[in-house]
Amino acid sequence: YLGMYMDCDFDAVANGDDDASGSNDEGECDRVVLWAAYVDPRYKGGSIGEYQFYDLEAETWDDSTCQGRRCVKMDCHEPGTHFKLIGVYKEIDGMEDWAEQLFKHEGYCIWDEDTYEFMSNYREYWPSYCQELYYTDSSGNAVYFDTQPTSEGNITFGLYTDNACTQLSDYTIFNYIATYYSSSG
Repeated sequence: YLGMYMDCDFDAVANGDDDASGSNDEGECDRVVLWAAYVDPRYKGGSIGEYQFYDLEAETWDDSTCQGRRCVKMDCHEPGTHFKLIGVYKEIDGMEDWAEQLFKHEGYCIWDEDTYEFMSNYREYWPSYCQELYYTDSSGNAVYFDTQPTSEGNITFGLYTDNACTQLSDYTIFNYIATYYSSSG
């Protein structure tokens, strides 16, 4: 996973429009996940049992998944690695396919049991499209909710002022929660 960005001209490029100048007449933008695929040319067929993973908390390589003689670092992102980059890809079908792969690989290899359980519980609540929320902001304007791309490949929840979820709102998640509880009486 390399990150996420807003692509406001995807439909023009996908439809073969040679004049994909970045202007989108419909004003629609897609959240696109950017990811890279690597291959290990030395792979012997032993699945995850051939690899160590980096433990972020202990800041060391963990070989607890290794099951045979071959136990190498899964270090495809490091300079000098033997892994080969196959390509960089855009996931345009939404976050669900990407999240499934994240849980399959990151969840199995890196997350501890508590992190996996936490992420699994909240995965179903993560937005997969721009949606209007029930309550309005303090000025009575509609508020929209979707994934917000942030720096260094991270994501968070975002509130927006438009129905394409391209214009961030000054109204925060915390403001919205306060509105919810004050309206619930």
